[in-house]
Amino acid sequence: MNSNSLISRVAHVYFIAFLLLFFSGFYLTEYSGSSFSSLLRFYLLVGVFLLVALKVSSKLEWKYFLFNNKFFYIKALLFSFLLLFLYMILTSVFYGDLVVLRRAFVLMVFLFIVWIYSAYLDFNYTYLIYALGFFGFFVGFLYLYEYLTLSGFSFSGYRSNRVQSTGFSWLASYDNTITAALHVSFLCVAALWGLFNSKSKIVIAFFYLTFFILLAAIFVTFARTAWIAVSTSLLIFFIFEFKRNKLKVMAVYGVLAILAVLYLSLFYSSDFARGLTYRDTIWIGLLSNLQSAKDWMFGMGPAASVSFVKLPNGAFAVHAHNIYVETIYRNGLFGLILLLSLIFLVVRNLVLSINKKESVFFIAIICGGSVAMFFDFSNLIYSPNLVWLWLWFPTAVSLSARKKSHLNLF
Repeated sequence: MNSNSLISRVAHVYFIAFLLLFFSGFYLTEYSGSSFSSLLRFYLLVGVFLLVALKVSSKLEWKYFLFNNKFFYIKALLFSFLLLFLYMILTSVFYGDLVVLRRAFVLMVFLFIVWIYSAYLDFNYTYLIYALGFFGFFVGFLYLYEYLTLSGFSFSGYRSNRVQSTGFSWLASYDNTITAALHVSFLCVAALWGLFNSKSKIVIAFFYLTFFILLAAIFVTFARTAWIAVSTSLLIFFIFEFKRNKLKVMAVYGVLAILAVLYLSLFYSSDFARGLTYRDTIWIGLLSNLQSAKDWMFGMGPAASVSFVKLPNGAFAVHAHNIYVETIYRNGLFGLILLLSLIFLVVRNLVLSINKKESVFFIAIICGGSVAMFFDFSNLIYSPNLVWLWLWFPTAVSLSARKKSHLNLF
């Protein structure tokens, strides 16, 4: 492939613009969801036409992506990805859910675009992750400032002033604290990755400060789902960074240990007493509605409503608060097995390519998201949402990974 050709340069510019659009749609909240979705679909269409141009100009060899995979896990990941989406498409057709069919097709094109462009360009995601970390500094600072204006940083009324906005409607401001915290958590993981992968002392100090600012911002949302996501990501970083970044690990996790002791002393009993906040009631209510073997194996349909469970307080649950229970209810145990297989193979493939330093970031993201999905997230196949950010984007990047790891973790 001739990287100096004009069309290859256009492809590079296009993909950078596409990624900027993708992430801006999650954090520039002035845009409506429908406007973002429409613009993203347009960019996907442009990307498809550009791939056709690359093929016509003989700059793109499909066999390089489809058949030149030496490692079993890469082939298995590709097969699992195709099988999951084929199953989603077939069930959408069977149940006549044309809206879900369209969303599945758009999501599949998105994964295809990120996968092919990442592999063709051998795209370096390090600059993108650094940029997200830098951006996170401003978002975290504004969240803490918003909390200051609400409560003066007084914890006497614990959970009384939960933050879900920067104070600017157009920037990282959301309709509930869990959504806000999970968006901020993504930036927090990026900042931590920047800390471990920077060489300059000034940059290291900046990301160290940014990480703890974002961690504080996540804490004052009081969204426990995000705490779980970040905690899981922290565990992943500890596993992969302990041997090669011992001083940084001690500097980060030493402070985290102190903060954990303070939290357990001051606030843990309050949070523990809240329990699952009716989540178990929702899960039982959904699963008890599956009556036959067919329901359990193939679900109630990809667009089946999950908003019928009545809670003890008289309200109805808006969604399942568990992506895996939702998948069982809508797509059956067969759909759940396909989803779990895909997640396992994505993580495995990223581990195999761990010599690419951005792989640790994507492992931390998908592991954090996968654990947090036991307690929240909704709509596996939908317009761009948090599942795209924490699951589908790392999946697409994993499809492009090809280099085997020789890293000895311990």
